[in-house]
Amino acid sequence: MWKGARWPMWAALGLVLFIGLGVAFDWGKSDWAAWVQAVGSVVAIVATGRFVRWQHELESERQEREHRRASLQKLRVIKELVYANSLFVRFVALQFANRQASFDAIEGRTGFDPVEIDRVGSHTSGIPLHDLEDSEVVRCVLISTQYAMQVKDLARRAVQDYRSLNAKSFENIALRMEEAASQCELLHKTLEEREAIAVARVDSGHAGT
Repeated sequence: MWKGARWPMWAALGLVLFIGLGVAFDWGKSDWAAWVQAVGSVVAIVATGRFVRWQHELESERQEREHRRASLQKLRVIKELVYANSLFVRFVALQFANRQASFDAIEGRTGFDPVEIDRVGSHTSGIPLHDLEDSEVVRCVLISTQYAMQVKDLARRAVQDYRSLNAKSFENIALRMEEAASQCELLHKTLEEREAIAVARVDSGHAGT
């Protein structure tokens, strides 16, 4: 839709004024022809400018819609990576829920491979944050990765020193891992909320076309 849609009204008023002047000054056919040609040229120039502007506005709106759709797809990928991160953090936290569980996991009685610890945080650590426009999404990725790195360090410590750590030390490790896992899950929920907002923006853009 063209903006400034009141221009036809002004054009009609100008036409009426033009005809009024012709009648008032008793123009002849040659005068009318010259003035009609002059006015027609001006109208054509103005109309062309309006049409170009309208096309530019349509293109800008199209690009904005495409940008919103691309941002939504990027957000969905990031949300899934943060979710995978939270699942892995929770999985490792369960292996070290207490001293006995830690011993069983480390000594291979549960099928847990300590090598898996190295994968903690790998889902989100490679996300290019400079490409993200939403500061809340950047915050979620950063904090999720930080909690994952914390769990990785705690798990490595438990594996390396498990024979010398007492029950209190294992309890502290378990509590910190549980907190990290819970926070990662909350961050995923935050990204779900950001996704809902992004979907609404895309839908509102479609409704305006």
